[in-house]
Amino acid sequence: MEAKLYLPQDARPSLKEEFAVVPAAIDFLSEVFGPYPFASYSVVLADPWLSICSGNGMANSEQTVTLQCPTFFATHELTTVHELAHQWFGNSVNLVTQQDSWLLEGPATYSEWLWSTREGGLSEIDELARSAEKTYSPKNPIGVPPRDMIAADEVYTGGALLLHALRLRIGEDAFFETLRTFLEEFQYGSASTSDFIDAAEDASGEDLQSFFDDWLYEVEPPPPPDLLGRLP
Repeated sequence: MEAKLYLPQDARPSLKEEFAVVPAAIDFLSEVFGPYPFASYSVVLADPWLSICSGNGMANSEQTVTLQCPTFFATHELTTVHELAHQWFGNSVNLVTQQDSWLLEGPATYSEWLWSTREGGLSEIDELARSAEKTYSPKNPIGVPPRDMIAADEVYTGGALLLHALRLRIGEDAFFETLRTFLEEFQYGSASTSDFIDAAEDASGEDLQSFFDDWLYEVEPPPPPDLLGRLP
């Protein structure tokens, strides 16, 4: 599967180098989530005059294609990985309801953390997650974002923190099995939070309803377990 990059004629040459991460990121996320779900992938660099590129610029992922504006934020390596992750969580498996937005943005944000710490393992990503938790200031529950704020930090950072806490709670094997079996079962369809909970319970053999209730429906998330999965 070939990844393609489409640039405006007057794009600065360094952009090709900035997007050179894409093939390696596809391989990496395929190991985490399972095989890339489509036959192709393209990154299109938008014309800076488009309305989507006003202000700090944006990036938006559709099936097999990501549109990224020529700004520092939108062309950053972690943004590129985040948008690529939506080919699994968002384009391969979509949402039943927008109230489940954490299930798109949480895995995509966690993919940034996984990529950033791919050489350091669990202890390094745990340090990153606990650092993110210190600056996380939720105003709404992760699982019930206001309809006019479905892109709030609760579904991005909050969703990633939930996934990290789940990883510590059920262990490495069960956590990654949860991600892969969930994506495989609902590939090319739609899924809900309850479907993800079922996948986690099947993979771990545990009743996780209270864990998810605490994380999804309370404004302040509980402290995550320690590296051995022990609750505080």
